[in-house]
Amino acid sequence: MVAILVATIPANASNFTNFHNFSGSDGAKSRGGLLLYGNTLFGTTTYGGVGGSGTIFKINTNGLGFTNFFSFSGSNGAAAQAGVILSGNNLYGTTAIGGSSDNGTVFKVNFDGTGFTNIYNFTAATFSGSFYTNRDGANPYAGLVSFGSALYGTTYSAGSGGQGTVFKLNADGTGFTNLYNFTATAYNGSSYTNGDGARPYAGLVLSGNTFYGTTYSGGNSGNGTVFKINADGTGFTNLHHFTAVSFDGSYFTNGDGASPQSGLAVSGLALFGTTINGGMGGNGAVFRVNTDGSGFTNIYSFTGFTNGSFPFINTDGANPFSGLTLAGNTLYGTAYYGGTAGSGTIFRVQTDGTGFANLYNFSGSDGANVNGPLIFNSNILFGASVNGGINNAGTVFALSLSVPVLTIQLVGNFAILSWDDSGFHLQAAPAVTGVYTNVPGAVSPHTNVVNSSEKFFRVSN
Repeated sequence: MVAILVATIPANASNFTNFHNFSGSDGAKSRGGLLLYGNTLFGTTTYGGVGGSGTIFKINTNGLGFTNFFSFSGSNGAAAQAGVILSGNNLYGTTAIGGSSDNGTVFKVNFDGTGFTNIYNFTAATFSGSFYTNRDGANPYAGLVSFGSALYGTTYSAGSGGQGTVFKLNADGTGFTNLYNFTATAYNGSSYTNGDGARPYAGLVLSGNTFYGTTYSGGNSGNGTVFKINADGTGFTNLHHFTAVSFDGSYFTNGDGASPQSGLAVSGLALFGTTINGGMGGNGAVFRVNTDGSGFTNIYSFTGFTNGSFPFINTDGANPFSGLTLAGNTLYGTAYYGGTAGSGTIFRVQTDGTGFANLYNFSGSDGANVNGPLIFNSNILFGASVNGGINNAGTVFALSLSVPVLTIQLVGNFAILSWDDSGFHLQAAPAVTGVYTNVPGAVSPHTNVVNSSEKFFRVSN
């Protein structure tokens, strides 16, 4: 037997770099995720800039060239909660407030900050006696998805039911359509419930001609839902209602999680997401559900805190506000709180729920409280934090990932294979070019009998 050691996919954190510390004048509190285009990262801040209403910025992936190339004024939008997307030759995004009615906007801008256009202003809402309602929605906390010649998104509030909407509009701002209005909620004595969900904080993810999303509240227990809707507005379906929580003496817990604030990651017929509350530890969960609503699984629950005062600490993180980033069979995400300093963590877990690892603990000086999803590129995770850094106005950061070490020791007629990351699987192939398949049940150290057949090994996630 001939063994070749091949480490193919990054694993444990090895090098954290704080690229930029926001100061306020150049922006403050980056809540949305980043967009990678070429060697440049684009993002938004909720506050700061010239008028204090937030900014759009860019920075190179080597940490150089930070530029605040647009500052919101309020009248053209304010308090961007999400990042930007690329469609055609423009960047598009949303602001949660500001615009002509102060209910938020959809905008486009060139890469250098020129040509800024507010292509849609959400309309004023009126109080219905229970909720603020209007025809199109208000306060788009989430970003946009481009599909064909149209942009799709969600609003957190208003619409005919006062609980938010799903909308689409053309890239030139014409053809605005309210695809779905989440229905009014009713108080059942402990929570506000309805049949379809309420308050979609997160945006949409596209698979085929279908969009998938989450609502923060509403549903059968008031703890939110997972839903799908066709691109033409038909076929709205609730895929999962998060269940009621119960107080265990320290935390409000349940089996599946509660209050998803983030969007979903899609892989084939599976959706992956996070909840900020609930789960078996009461500090949120990572879940999986099939695109037809079957097979819901809580694949990880964040643990309780080990201390009784703020900042609350634990070993793995708590309250994941952000969505997940999928690379191979690995999900990367962030927890807003918890970790060794209480300032949040970067974590990794396999799509089957195995191999959870806390890759990095924020200390505060390097950033704190990540709200947006990470970008995975060339073995590096890029992200931005809401707080922390030298000015406590947030940071832009990069986390390089190392590869696991696979070793082989020959002992008599046996080859003992060991690797230093339980999140990775041992794979074997008859030739160095593959095809590699998982060795069933293999855990480190794994003993393989030496025989006359060549076999090549690697570790992969």
